[in-house]
Amino acid sequence: MTEAEFANRIDCNWPYHDISLSRELIQTAIGISPNAAFIALDELCPLPANTVVEPAILLALVDFWLSKFDHPLAPMISEGAISSINASNCRLPKFS
Repeated sequence: MTEAEFANRIDCNWPYHDISLSRELIQTAIGISPNAAFIALDELCPLPANTVVEPAILLALVDFWLSKFDHPLAPMISEGAISSINASNCRLPKFS
């Protein structure tokens, strides 16, 4: 599978509620190329507007990605993904 084929397969189609398949996709991406691995992480965050997933699941998937992907930029990029997940779960107070 090429990077483009992988990207097309997961684009707006990440199986957030299937942890096993999510992990399989992460490992597939890593096996394709570093760029595909980054594409996979990018697809995890942020969530599509119509998708509800517990932040803990997303954070566990980022941790899994980081544990399997040996790349000098992986720690820094994963921190950005974690920040994105945490920011999307912040609730700002409503002012009247």
